[in-house]
Amino acid sequence: MEQRLSHPIETKEVKRKGVDVSYHSSGLVRYKNVSNKSIAAEPLNLVTQHFCFAKYSVPSIDKLDPRPCPPSSADSILPIPDDVEGRITFSFFVSPLNDPKVAWGEVGLNILYADLFSINCVADRLPVPVPVDLTETFVFLSPTKGLRNDPLFSPDQAAIVFHQRLTGSSELIVYPPNIEGVYRIIFSVEMRIAPAVHIEFVDPQYSSEVTRSTKGST
Repeated sequence: MEQRLSHPIETKEVKRKGVDVSYHSSGLVRYKNVSNKSIAAEPLNLVTQHFCFAKYSVPSIDKLDPRPCPPSSADSILPIPDDVEGRITFSFFVSPLNDPKVAWGEVGLNILYADLFSINCVADRLPVPVPVDLTETFVFLSPTKGLRNDPLFSPDQAAIVFHQRLTGSSELIVYPPNIEGVYRIIFSVEMRIAPAVHIEFVDPQYSSEVTRSTKGST
């Protein structure tokens, strides 16, 4: 995969703001606080190939900040051998389920998402194109281009197709309330405009409001 060196993490501005990476269900990968703003990859409901969308290279493990508290049961842990020395690079990629390439690298973390795809992190000591003057610097790397010129779906259509694959339903999808009591409704098709929703309760002590509405969900 052709790659380019983005802003080094050690610069004051980037270190203060951090580097955020988001992979939308449409396949649009966004990068925040680096020069490379976005690329288009495969939609998450149609992942057919192994694709690395970000790398984070550190000069050595001992340069990382120790965790201030013990991990919880909800944390995913990437094991790193104690004897690892020198620069180590963490690669983040999305793959189809059961892709044999997820075993690439020395150690790895594999998170499966339903029956659609997997998110993977691999730590290795393979050489990365770090300039000589940045050998002791934390560096973020990203692809020069994605797998497509533009996303295959609009954001709303991609979200609809993703949830249809996730639930196996092509009808209106209503998710049960979360811990804040918010229901999520996924429409069966993308609307021309975000529709209005009005709900009335028999008991006047209850009320409702739309917290977020798009052409694909509310």
